[in-house]
Amino acid sequence: MKILKKIICICLVAILAAGLFPGAQTEVYAAGKPVQLVSCKVNSVGSKVTVKAKVAGIQKGMGKKLYLFSVDANVKENAKLAGKPVASANFKKGTVTFSVKYKSSMLCQKFVAAYKKGKKYIAVSGAQYITNPEALASYTGTGVKTTSKKGLQPDWADHTSVKKLRTQHVVLNWSIEEILNKDCGNKEVYKYRGKKYTFDRDRVNWLQDQVRQYIDDGSKVYVILLLGKDAKGQAGKMSYGGGKIFSSIKTTSAAGCRTWEAFMSYMAEKFGNEQHLVSGWILGNEVDSPYDWNYAGGKSLSAYMDDYARAFRIAYNATKSVSSHSKVYISLDYNWNQDVDGGGNSFFSTKNTLDTFYSKLKAQGKICPNIAYHAYSQGLVEPKFWDDSLAGSGVDSTIITMKNISVLTEYVKKKIGKDATIMLAEQAFNSTQGEELQAATYAYAYYISEGNKMIESFIYARDTEPQSDVDQGFYWGLRDINGRERKVYNTFKVIDSKESLDKTKNLLCYTDLSSWTQIPGIKKSTFKNNRSIKNKWPLVQSTSLYVCLADDNWQRETTYVYDGKKHKPAVTVKRNYTGKTVPKKNYSVKYLTDCRSIGVHRIQIKLKGDFRGTIIREFTIAPQNAMLNDLVMTSNSATVSWNVPKKTKEQITGYMIQYTDGEGGFYSTPEKDIHLIKIKNSNKLKYTIKGLTKGKRYFVRITTYKTVMVDGKPKDIIAGWGYDDIKYDYATDPVVPEPDTEEDTLE
Repeated sequence: MKILKKIICICLVAILAAGLFPGAQTEVYAAGKPVQLVSCKVNSVGSKVTVKAKVAGIQKGMGKKLYLFSVDANVKENAKLAGKPVASANFKKGTVTFSVKYKSSMLCQKFVAAYKKGKKYIAVSGAQYITNPEALASYTGTGVKTTSKKGLQPDWADHTSVKKLRTQHVVLNWSIEEILNKDCGNKEVYKYRGKKYTFDRDRVNWLQDQVRQYIDDGSKVYVILLLGKDAKGQAGKMSYGGGKIFSSIKTTSAAGCRTWEAFMSYMAEKFGNEQHLVSGWILGNEVDSPYDWNYAGGKSLSAYMDDYARAFRIAYNATKSVSSHSKVYISLDYNWNQDVDGGGNSFFSTKNTLDTFYSKLKAQGKICPNIAYHAYSQGLVEPKFWDDSLAGSGVDSTIITMKNISVLTEYVKKKIGKDATIMLAEQAFNSTQGEELQAATYAYAYYISEGNKMIESFIYARDTEPQSDVDQGFYWGLRDINGRERKVYNTFKVIDSKESLDKTKNLLCYTDLSSWTQIPGIKKSTFKNNRSIKNKWPLVQSTSLYVCLADDNWQRETTYVYDGKKHKPAVTVKRNYTGKTVPKKNYSVKYLTDCRSIGVHRIQIKLKGDFRGTIIREFTIAPQNAMLNDLVMTSNSATVSWNVPKKTKEQITGYMIQYTDGEGGFYSTPEKDIHLIKIKNSNKLKYTIKGLTKGKRYFVRITTYKTVMVDGKPKDIIAGWGYDDIKYDYATDPVVPEPDTEEDTLE
């Protein structure tokens, strides 16, 4: 947070009035247009997008057909549309439904309705993005299960404090240009929509290790993505190249927009799984103060939020399409109704920024944004937020601090909805008036957050205070610049324990309270179910464990062959690094499926005691395989026949045949040179492969398969590609067989 700016803000309050900040106009894109897109959703198997439109009226010259386009996010939808439509429907008044074959490029594109005039298509609606990207997610877990809102921005790569302090939420700052960086030693080339992007593999691996360690320490991880104003190379295509420190994400250009899509798609893949899960992404820092923290070229608020909302949407769709519970946040400071430059484009009030942002976002497909709010005390110097004179009790308050944080939460609940969450992502309290007061202020603020259901976490901004803070007179750290623990350090440690209220009652005399239970939502029983400060910490996370099924190796898929019987593999839980077996008292086992039919079966291992989380392991029951007969070859074909038990034929969907002319057979031939034939008929026992080359040797193998539904998506369960039943022969002119008294038959 820009210190000087916030201090100056206090002096400008007298000239501000609530009427200076009218709410942003809603539905700005659809205004005056006869067609409104009202729904845009992808199905769970990722095969179809359904777009619904409401037609208010048809004007003369629009024709009888309504067309649907998918266009890149940076394209202005009020322009003449290039390319070909992805769908069409009869142009009629009322509801019109489009069904579109889904392509991965559509995830971050927007859909626009148009009519045809001559050879041109004219946009006739506003735009809509896919609003349910989570339907595509491969990871549907929520990660670390937390029991409190206690969080910290730790010292860089320091896990020691996080573990000692029993921190349950961690916020990290990551530099985009250090990740998307071609000037590195170990490059990883990532292909996205036909273009190549270069990432620093070593950097990403290191970040994954950091995230994994924090998760194992019992913390959810959130990341602030920051783009330096002087970013170069591919990252530079997203930068506005101005301001003081950081740039907003530039999505107005095709290059900038596509690069941002690629970046977020890559990050979602790397940090959207249980082992390396980033639970939330914060876009930029204090976006209501663009000149200081999120420069966007001096744009008006409306144009600025057009750009920011577009970047937000891309991040939202990219991350949630991989991890369904991933969150994206807008970062805001405490200047609720305070515009520092009085109507200029360097600073905007927080409320006006939020209103305009949400208006832009909602107009192109309603989703639920989250807020990363900075709730420092007024002026940053005085820690006693309960004395903040500019923090009023209504929505017209000049600023919002911990004194009146409920103004923010109630406003967000009404404006956006109760599902929106607010992370208090950065605040700290000065110790210049004594360490006891600093500790008391922290406890007071933390309890306010615990009592407010709209607040998901309270992140303290400093572990060890840096020299830059000290130079400005801010002594915010849990530890001073030399690493000495202040009183607030121990307060932080116990604040969410079972003994919390008892351990902090001696701090009440430094506040305006006589009991912590005077805080709304705080009762004597609030922390009674939390872990005692005496108990072991951190609790062992599910990510620190692996599960063996029966006699399988470490995290190896277990497969049974279908025989009509139940198969319930025994479960053994072990520690990742030591291999030590976890006592059975620390987990329960539940088989979630029938464990009999062909398909994927799941086991739930629920941890308890000093272990935390739930592990889902899968095992497969596969069909019996077919047995190949000898190949019948000609100069350009091979007739393949096989035998299969009658009971197996009744259970399976069909067969898959692979063939190759590679010198090494199936052992060393590249996958691209192995051909696959899929036969969706279990009664068919012969197939002729055509188009072979005379004189070449061909290898053939077969497997049975059954298509089953897994998480709402079809999956083929195969018997397996064995090496013991491979047939091979040369494509050659047929040999006339000797007369045989017995006729060969094929069952």
